[in-house]
Amino acid sequence: MNRYKAIIFLLLFLRLSVSAQSREDRNELMKLVDQRQELFDSYASSLKKKSGFFGQKTKNDLRATHDRLKAIVEVDNKIMTRLRQLLDYTKFEKQTMSYDVNQYAEQLKNYERIQDTLVKQLAQLEKENKILSKSVSKSFPWLYFLFGFLFAWAIFRIHRKYFSE
Repeated sequence: MNRYKAIIFLLLFLRLSVSAQSREDRNELMKLVDQRQELFDSYASSLKKKSGFFGQKTKNDLRATHDRLKAIVEVDNKIMTRLRQLLDYTKFEKQTMSYDVNQYAEQLKNYERIQDTLVKQLAQLEKENKILSKSVSKSFPWLYFLFGFLFAWAIFRIHRKYFSE
């Protein structure tokens, strides 16, 4: 259950960071589209402009129209380049995110294995501790007897040395 919560948290965190980056990219793309619209409006107005004799277009009118058309094509190329970059970046993010999710899932599996190993070791050590505590509890009466015997012998020796004269 905790593993799924961790994966969901990771995905949400990555999604938030991706959405912040994608907002910036969208804003930049929208600026380019607005710039293209302005250039197209100026191109449309230059098509209507006729400053020659008898209401005809002059060579300079045609050059200005052609220059505006070139600028529109340049902005279109920038937009296409930016779109390709966004698509490549999105593809890269998806691959990276899937790699990260797989990596974190593998780490979680490793942590679960370590936890299982530690739980088994703890159970084994608890069994050994019980065995040792039983053996110690069995040897305590002998120790009390031994200390009691040594204490009695010491008192006997002291009593014999000082009081038997």
